[in-house]
Amino acid sequence: MKKHNLLLSSSISTLLLSLATPTLALDKPKTMEEMWAIIQAQQKQIDEMKASMDAGAGTHSAPATASASTDVKKLERKTDVLSQEVEKLRTNLSIPEEAKYKSAYGLGPAASKVYQVGRGLSIGGYGEANYQAITDDKGTGKNNADLERLVLYAGYKFSDHILFNSEIEFEHATTGEGAEEKGEVSIEFAALDFFIDPRANIRAGMVLLPMGFINQIHEPPFFYGNNRPEVERRIIPSTWREIGIGLFGQITPELTYTAYIVNGLKRQWL
Repeated sequence: MKKHNLLLSSSISTLLLSLATPTLALDKPKTMEEMWAIIQAQQKQIDEMKASMDAGAGTHSAPATASASTDVKKLERKTDVLSQEVEKLRTNLSIPEEAKYKSAYGLGPAASKVYQVGRGLSIGGYGEANYQAITDDKGTGKNNADLERLVLYAGYKFSDHILFNSEIEFEHATTGEGAEEKGEVSIEFAALDFFIDPRANIRAGMVLLPMGFINQIHEPPFFYGNNRPEVERRIIPSTWREIGIGLFGQITPELTYTAYIVNGLKRQWL
C-alpha cells in the first residue's frame, strides 16, 4: 500500500515539475498558437492524472487520493487561466489596438499607416483647407476659402514581404477644366515594396523622389505656415514623383535612406 502511494505521489510530482517550465514561461507574451499548444499538453496530462487516480482509487489511501485530487484541480485552474489568455489574444486579433501615428521609411505618418497593419487593406488620408483674408495693401482681391486638397492613402499588405502603397490627391474640390489651379486628380505615388532585410529593400512603381525637405513628408503638420515653403513649390516640384525602382531601408531606429533610378527630367530648348 505504501509503495503504491509513493509511486502515485512521485508520478504527480513528476507531472507538475514537467508543467512548471511552460507555465512559468507565460510571464512573457506568447503567440496564440504557442499558448494553445501548452493548453493541449496540460489537458492531456490532466486526463492522464485523472485516469491514474481512477485506476488506483481502490488501492490508495484517502490522504494520497485527496492530495492527488487537489493537484489536479490546481492544474485545471492554471489551464483555465491560460485559456482566458488565448481568448484575449483572439479578441485582440479581431479588435486590434490603435496604431501609433508615426512615420516609416521617410514617408509621412498618414502615408505610413499600411506599414503598421498585420495583413490586408489599410486606408488613411488627410485634408487641407485654407482661408485667405485680403488686406487693403493687396489691391482689389476678395477674401476666399479653398479646399486645397483631399488626399486618400490606400495600401494593401499581401504578406510580411510584399506591400502596396498609394496616394490619390483631389485638388480644389473639382477637376475643372484640367488646369491645376481649377482642380485636378492625381496619383501622387503608387508602388510595390519588397521586404528583404530591414537595411535593404526594393521599391518599384511611381515613387516620391527623396529631394528637398517635404517632397516625401508633405503632410500639413510637417511644414511651417499655411502653405508649403516657396522653395519647395517653385524651385523643387512638390509633389515630385517619377516612375522608377530603387532601394530603401533602416540602418538605425533614427536613420533611414532611399535611393532610386527614375525617369530623367524633361528638357526644353529655348
